Amino acid sequence: MRNRIKPEVLPFDTRRLTMLPLLVFLAFACFFVLLRSKGPFAVDGAIRCFEVYRRQSFFFHSSYHMLYPVNVLIWTRMAAAAGLQTSNPQSFYRVVDLMNCLAAAGCLALFFLLISAVTYSWRLAVLVTTIYGLSRAFLLHATNASEPMVGVFWSFLAVAVAALSLKTKSPWPVFFSGLLFALSMATYQSTVLLGPAALFLIWRSRPLEKQSGLRPPSRIFAVFLFGLGAVFGSASIYGCSAYSQWKHQPAAASSGLFTAQLVQHPGAHAYFGVSMNKFATVPVGLIRNVFPIFTEYFGLRNLLRGAFVPILSLAILLLAVGVLFGFCAIRVGTAWSSLTPTFRTAFLAAVLGLVFCLFPVVTWSDQYDKLWLQPLGCLCFLLGISLHWVSHHLPRPFLLARALPAFFLAGVLLNLGWLATQHVRDIPEMREAQRLAAMIRPNDLVVGNWDGVSDLFGYLWAADGQVFSFPGEATVYGSAATSHLHNAIVKTQKVGGRVFFLGLLELPKDSWDSFLASRCGVPYSDFDLYRVHSTTRATFETRYHEIVLKQFDATW
Repeated sequence: MRNRIKPEVLPFDTRRLTMLPLLVFLAFACFFVLLRSKGPFAVDGAIRCFEVYRRQSFFFHSSYHMLYPVNVLIWTRMAAAAGLQTSNPQSFYRVVDLMNCLAAAGCLALFFLLISAVTYSWRLAVLVTTIYGLSRAFLLHATNASEPMVGVFWSFLAVAVAALSLKTKSPWPVFFSGLLFALSMATYQSTVLLGPAALFLIWRSRPLEKQSGLRPPSRIFAVFLFGLGAVFGSASIYGCSAYSQWKHQPAAASSGLFTAQLVQHPGAHAYFGVSMNKFATVPVGLIRNVFPIFTEYFGLRNLLRGAFVPILSLAILLLAVGVLFGFCAIRVGTAWSSLTPTFRTAFLAAVLGLVFCLFPVVTWSDQYDKLWLQPLGCLCFLLGISLHWVSHHLPRPFLLARALPAFFLAGVLLNLGWLATQHVRDIPEMREAQRLAAMIRPNDLVVGNWDGVSDLFGYLWAADGQVFSFPGEATVYGSAATSHLHNAIVKTQKVGGRVFFLGLLELPKDSWDSFLASRCGVPYSDFDLYRVHSTTRATFETRYHEIVLKQFDATW
């Protein structure tokens, strides 16, 4: 058995610690930029950047990705000043892609730095960073214009700054870590859940004994500074948002800041909840967001009724992941008392971060790729530092330390196939949405579904209030969305406008029931009248199938 290697005596100079993360950043930045997506439909939310393209003004989104339009506006104006074209929707989207490409590369550089600081092994850090960077969820958001990647970058930077407190007793890293977490939360709300991991690092960096005189204990003072930075950052950012939205009503801004910006979350009744089914499918969500398997997922029952080979592949991957993490956990647990303080602190911080970051996965959506970005980072970090320790304590570590990581690396490399497809695939929804815009008059109403044509028309060509996204309304208001639609139709017809349904009335009952009925409480029968009294006017091509535009003929 090999002797335990103490990181404190390993040669790992400061220059290498600085240069290698820079090389990681440059390599992944070039890779992501070269393979970035052409269209906004590979991930949810990327299409929201077109609201900035259309408005070209300073505004905020709702609390869960409040700073996204601010980031997009600042970035695209900087890009335009540098000579990058943003004069049409396609070029604008490609420039916003660049923002996430660089943010993702920055995440991986920080991730590499953190693993290197614990293991002092740049080879292992490169391997684990590559596995994380090529995982399906990370690739999706690194090459598209969606909301969370910049927030993930701020959270990783906040953890790295907090880790500095292990080496220096200066109060400024602690304060700035809290400030950065406030920025990450305002950019994408769930990214703040990595905060407890940073707070644990800060707590462990201070001595336990009390300070002399009237000074508080150093650990309590460090927690206070972290909270001070978080409160200062949150008050500044959310205060600006409240003032921007309610600048003519100061009393409403001060009283509604917390409830409107931090607590309420549209769609909570449709998504939020804890159930045995969600717990059972979390492992499926993990595998789907790492490897290119079951990219179209319609529930556990449909999965088990599917083809045998994909199910077998899923079982093999689950077994491999379970064996690797289980073995590492057992070995680390049995030798806990002999581990170095640095290793134990890093391990516990990553576990704490994983537990908190899994909360939205378990309670909101166990398959949603956005919510897996940080849990996957915590899991890969735990894998990296555990493999480093275990490989130096096994007489024959080939299978565990070499074969299984190589197997995972080969698996994530398969993601490059669909990534290349997304890079070259034509997006027909853009021209079809423009064709729809030519057919719709200013007073008309389009009742849309969650499809590319409806979304692009709404963001780029429709007037305010001209698109009624029924699934979006049902997600927020539940069964009341039906009466809201009725009122919108009456209002439209009173001013002489026409009412159209796009991609909604032809939905099969089982597709309707899978979300609108089961999650939102809107029965299929609520639309029977619209189905009977509507006539087909046009069909539109999408990447997967045609959708139908129908005009409602009855008058209310």
